[in-house]
Amino acid sequence: MKIIFTFLLFFIVNNSLYSQTAEDYFNKGKNFADSSDFLQAILYYSKAIQLNPYDWRVYQKRAWAHYKTKDLKLAIEDLDVCLDLKPKYENLDALNLRGKFLLENGNYNSSIDDWSYVISSFSNEFVVKHGIAHFFRGQAYLYSNQKVKACLDFNESYNRRMADAKNFIEKFCN
Repeated sequence: MKIIFTFLLFFIVNNSLYSQTAEDYFNKGKNFADSSDFLQAILYYSKAIQLNPYDWRVYQKRAWAHYKTKDLKLAIEDLDVCLDLKPKYENLDALNLRGKFLLENGNYNSSIDDWSYVISSFSNEFVVKHGIAHFFRGQAYLYSNQKVKACLDFNESYNRRMADAKNFIEKFCN
């Protein structure tokens, strides 16, 4: 009996020393992402999600890692979950990423919806004040054959100090 008790005690103590929390896996995922090892980051973020599927931050970070590994579909799916857990009216960063990823993925109408929400709901934020949101929405309008709206956004973007908009204005709006 003493041997069994000693073995159980050793097993419990040993396991507790090596058990990791969702936060531990999240932090390790961030470390891998910071060193540009995005595949390892995805693995650690996924383990964090297994242990705590309600932490919106992990989905947002894993979305970025998926994006860096050229998997837009999974990146968008993670941002959808992230925005379910922390709604868009509270989560500008995830909304910006999703708008950008949707644009790159060819989901122009959904991208327009996200950028329009950003513009109307976050008017005092850098991304709106400096024309970045208008620039991306303008691209989504342009690629969805809504040239008039695109040119309005490119002009607004340029007026708000987004210099890249000038190229689009010269190429598509004159």
